[in-house]
Amino acid sequence: MHFSALVLTTLALSARVIAQSAVSCGSNVYTDEQIQEAADEACRLFESGRQLGRNNYPHRYNNFEGFTFDNIRGPFQEFPLLRRGVYTGNSPGPDRVIITENCELAGQITHTGASRNGFVDCDNAISVRTQGNNSSGNDTNSGDSTSSDSTSSDSTSSGNNNNNNGGSSNSSDDDDSGSSRLGSGVGPMLAAAGTVVLALFA
Repeated sequence: MHFSALVLTTLALSARVIAQSAVSCGSNVYTDEQIQEAADEACRLFESGRQLGRNNYPHRYNNFEGFTFDNIRGPFQEFPLLRRGVYTGNSPGPDRVIITENCELAGQITHTGASRNGFVDCDNAISVRTQGNNSSGNDTNSGDSTSSDSTSSDSTSSGNNNNNNGGSSNSSDDDDSGSSRLGSGVGPMLAAAGTVVLALFA
């Protein structure tokens, strides 16, 4: 009985760690790895002066909503956060990763649940300070405020990789292409749990 309790406790702790590391943007859930990949691509594009898609990502995010991003200072750039793969110019979906001009990960925001052309922050959002990972990004403020990804605030972008955010407010731009899958960290966590179990037998 004591052994079974230890095994169950170990597995429960592993699941809790996985759940806490997941970022939820509306109904979409992202792993740290997915967020890092999007941030890295945003940084690479920003530093090379390139933009993708009709709304020119990455582009300036003006932070009209007043997010603090763990006190990380802008200017900021926004880039689509997708459920599968990295954004290549297709529909951006509703979720965004925010980075600075120094390629620091600042946070994650979503159009889901926000007023038209607005954003709300994602649950358990991570930044370079809370995560300890230097992400990508580059930035400059620009409010991709439309429920899809373009809006007048997007068009206010300026300077460096901010150009025109393709200011068109198309809610179709926010289709389900921007979401995620749960837990790439499950395997390692379960492996760690198995190690603990084996150690108890030794």
